[in-house]
Amino acid sequence: MKLPIHESQELSPSKEDSNLIPLEQLQVTDSQESGCSSCSSGCGTPSFSSAIEKESSGGFIGELGDRERDLRRPFTHKFKTERQSYVYDVNTDRIIQVSSVVYDIIDDFGVLSATDMIDKYGVQYASDEIRVAYDMIETANRDENLFSNNHPSEILYPLDAQSLQRLYDEDVRTLCLGVTEQCNLRCSYCTFSGTYEFHRAHNSTFMDFDTARRGIDFFKQHSILCDYVNLTFYGGEPLLNASLIKECVEYANSIFGRKRIEYHMTTNATLINDEICKMWIDNDFKIMVSLDGPKEMHDRYRLNGANRGSFDKIAQNLKKLRDMSPDYYRNNLKFGVVLSPPYDFEDLNDFFTHDPLADVRTMRASGVDSQDTTFFHDFTEEELDDKGRDELKDKYFRDLIQNNIRHDRPEREHRFMHALFGEGLEKLIPTIKATNPFPEVYHPGGICVPGLKTLFLTPGGDFFTCEKSSTASDLLRLGNLETGLDAIKGMANIESYSHAHDGCRYCYASRHCGTCFVKASAGEEFDGAVKMDNCNNHRAGFRQELTDIMTIMEENPGAFDHLKDVTLI
Repeated sequence: MKLPIHESQELSPSKEDSNLIPLEQLQVTDSQESGCSSCSSGCGTPSFSSAIEKESSGGFIGELGDRERDLRRPFTHKFKTERQSYVYDVNTDRIIQVSSVVYDIIDDFGVLSATDMIDKYGVQYASDEIRVAYDMIETANRDENLFSNNHPSEILYPLDAQSLQRLYDEDVRTLCLGVTEQCNLRCSYCTFSGTYEFHRAHNSTFMDFDTARRGIDFFKQHSILCDYVNLTFYGGEPLLNASLIKECVEYANSIFGRKRIEYHMTTNATLINDEICKMWIDNDFKIMVSLDGPKEMHDRYRLNGANRGSFDKIAQNLKKLRDMSPDYYRNNLKFGVVLSPPYDFEDLNDFFTHDPLADVRTMRASGVDSQDTTFFHDFTEEELDDKGRDELKDKYFRDLIQNNIRHDRPEREHRFMHALFGEGLEKLIPTIKATNPFPEVYHPGGICVPGLKTLFLTPGGDFFTCEKSSTASDLLRLGNLETGLDAIKGMANIESYSHAHDGCRYCYASRHCGTCFVKASAGEEFDGAVKMDNCNNHRAGFRQELTDIMTIMEENPGAFDHLKDVTLI
């Protein structure tokens, strides 16, 4: 699969590659267009940290006010790298390189005539330049469906309660058991630390085997269409209830027959012993270990009840597991790295590149959840600065351009950088592909089918949309072991989420939405302001990723060819 752009001097796509649009197609002669910011010869090397496109007047229409007039404009988003100008066409999900004159006038296409554009932009460009650019936009609109002002007329989810109930009855692929709400650590940034307004705090609730067994029975009965299933253990710290987990694994293995079960666990790794290691290895568990970097960083916030750091104990336990099975350790463990202030990305990269314990194939890096927390209140501006991040990003992208990165399994020197900068791009790129304009009725893909991606079962036997749901309220509760899954409640949540604000119809990132139920919830309701804050964050990230992709491809058009056969699940 290629991005829907193609470097070519042809004036129109070929028959064989009709879903691609040549980069030069909408360019009007501009002597400075191909150069870098410091010269006109195109000889410079881009700085990725500064290659951030500017928000344009053709951005998020819902924020512009004159909505009736704006709906006549192309449904597009403009962005720039240091060298080139681009238009992301929302309706066709295509990225088009354009000249500066096309870039400047395109927002007025459909609003102003060519003559009016000449009057408006005549100070900047010659009349014939403007007219040629206008004609190019008009031709692309007519022949390629580009730069359409088409918007969905209604945001409506493509399922009804009856269809959702059928999925609940037969197609639940993942069950996450919340085996305890207690934890032996007291990480100050934790969602369950008591600093998050709408989430529970740690408590002494534990799941018993009767609840777990009934949950696994329910799972078996409602996953008959799945060729394999995932059984996940979550906390608190799940290994505080290790005996229950062992019983659950034995029971699931006994009742699922030949159906493949993949076991997963998220743990702080402080309670690992030989028996737990053997259970993990024998059942091929996939383990997410919370590890925030070198000792001084990790121990800043990941403390036990006595206010002592946990790094040394984790290191001891991880060495035990690695000694038992080096291959299992390298291939089945993933580190979950929480990036927290004060930041030092150079030290983090050095640790995950060189420390023997950090030699695992994959890791995930994410920031502290900033929604509804007081965690960040006491930090200075200097402590909140992303020290060393831009330099690390520049290095990673330069190596990507020079084909120095092994994409299937990045070598150690790139693994942390890949988690920071590469994973997002590799998830996005295969989803950007030429498509048809929006239908009348549409729904962004930010939300899951509630309960199907990861159905969460609490120690008390209640079902929630996922393990990230706040169990302190009933908002994302979908039922319980007595009543089963309630499709009517699931649909009510979808509708409430969808109508929390009406900006989805006008959002340029709607085809690549990442704002889920949890990111729009506030206590017992979906809050439009909370959702909009997260939408703005997602749009900013999407905008930056588009800029990064094109900056890289300007230097190495084949940098992402390894993704052409990728299927995302």
